[in-house]
Amino acid sequence: KFRRFVRTNTMKLMQSVLFIAVFCWTFVFAFDTSVYSDSQNLMGENYTLYWKVVGDTIQIGLDVQTQGWIGFGIGEPTSGSMPGADVVIASMTSGVPNLSDSYTLAKATPIVDDCQDWTLISMNRTSQRTMVEMSRLLIVNNTQDRSIVPGPNRIIFSFGQTDSFSYHGVNRGATVISFYGPPPAELPTNLPSWTLLSKNFTIPARVTTYAFTSFVLPTQGGPYHMVAFEPIIDSDAVHHFILHYCPSNTTWFNSFLNRTNTGSASFDNGYCVGQVWGWAPGMGALVLPDNVGFKVGDHPDDFKYLTLEIHLNNPASRSDLGTISSGVKIYYTNQLRQYDAAVLALGDPFVLTPSIIPAGLDKWEIEYSCPEMATLNNMNQSITVFASNHHMHATGRQMWTSHWRNFTEISETNRVDFFDFNFQQSTPVNFTIQPGDRFNTHCVFDTTSRSADTNFGMGSSDEMCIEFLAYYPRMPKTPSTCGFAYTKEYNINVSIWDINPVTSPNPLVRDPVGGDTIVFGSGGGACQLSQTQNTQNTQNTETAQNSDGTSNPNVGDESHNGSNMMTYGIMTSLVMFLWM
Repeated sequence: KFRRFVRTNTMKLMQSVLFIAVFCWTFVFAFDTSVYSDSQNLMGENYTLYWKVVGDTIQIGLDVQTQGWIGFGIGEPTSGSMPGADVVIASMTSGVPNLSDSYTLAKATPIVDDCQDWTLISMNRTSQRTMVEMSRLLIVNNTQDRSIVPGPNRIIFSFGQTDSFSYHGVNRGATVISFYGPPPAELPTNLPSWTLLSKNFTIPARVTTYAFTSFVLPTQGGPYHMVAFEPIIDSDAVHHFILHYCPSNTTWFNSFLNRTNTGSASFDNGYCVGQVWGWAPGMGALVLPDNVGFKVGDHPDDFKYLTLEIHLNNPASRSDLGTISSGVKIYYTNQLRQYDAAVLALGDPFVLTPSIIPAGLDKWEIEYSCPEMATLNNMNQSITVFASNHHMHATGRQMWTSHWRNFTEISETNRVDFFDFNFQQSTPVNFTIQPGDRFNTHCVFDTTSRSADTNFGMGSSDEMCIEFLAYYPRMPKTPSTCGFAYTKEYNINVSIWDINPVTSPNPLVRDPVGGDTIVFGSGGGACQLSQTQNTQNTQNTETAQNSDGTSNPNVGDESHNGSNMMTYGIMTSLVMFLWM
């Protein structure tokens, strides 16, 4: 009886201890969030991202409300879209975890990398959530991965409800995160602001509408500097908008003053052609550098008279879309900064290209040039460019601008190899333009989804090719646009100049062929693990960094992984002892 009693109760005790061991391993030791320096909720409580940087390695923890797979990725650097992204998919089948380091070239199933750069640390499930920890090098040197750079990174995330990868449906998103180094610029909400909105404008029952509203900015107590722009969008019908400036108070300007009405594109009036800021789908707020602002005042060259131009898209010509009150919130200060800002538009700013893009082509390219004579005749000093924005429409596939000086290409202003109309961005850049520099802007279009040819124009289904460069210091007499077009298929040259045209431009000098080559996804490069990854379960006493670049002595210690294993070993040993 005594032996039966001991055997029975030993089995119960063993089961209890085993349950406690599994419970502790799953809920306590497997995902210790306190070791991470930063975190962010990406979809409320449905998807939480944790991270820390140790030496040359980033460790990431994901806590997601799903019993299925989890996706995380570094988006295309300029657009942040899924095509062109470096993604990792975490899944679990029959209790066996798996990481798949992959990449995407389209909105389709990711392609598995040649190099599996992510290292799995732990993966566990509860009745409602899945948690995974993993690490990889920050900077990679193969063409199927994206480096995680200091400052802002565009990321994508998703999850599904099945063990194997499947379509995520609405369970996906994109944002910008600074994992280390300088944090993203924040809106200066402590400053006063002006809100410029369309006036309860009823969306017409037609495909394309341009609606205008004019504003006179207050100058009493000024002059001021506009230092940040925050979009206010209250309808999916907003295709994009542009905030133009007008040199003075004119009849055309007054026709839209404090009221919203339809009209043709603003440059058709030959007057309000300059741009202050613009928005397109995917874009967030723009915060200017600390030493720069758009000047508002009573001087003829100041930005006092503004017109908000909103392009509305109603493809089904519905009459029940209601009204819009969209626009922009402008933060300003009377503490003038060192430099005045302005915008220069390259490519085809006035959308005058006569070419037609044939239907059914997977690649059709056009090239524009702002030639040496334009910058030489219109610039009296060097300027610094701090932001770039590419703009095309639905068939846009790829866009870049080469920068030439003394007949040598020195750089690209900006490049997007996987353009997505819904993921347009204002990209921080930092380069100078000198008198005599040349710029060649390229746009590549994909019309395989269309059965009819595509025109360049102002319509929602038409195409555009414009790069906007925000720069300082402002040169008021410098034209705000510069372009000269060449189509390889039709050999048509088109001069596109500002209201102060260059009288004798140089002959267009075209770029060498091959600029449309996309390297990402081509394979090649070394497969490499960092020292931190190779010693993942040993103690690491390096100091991690917070997202603001400061040291955090409380993280960067990998010993919690070792202690997890030790605790698990103790529990297992106790169970084995009781079993004997």
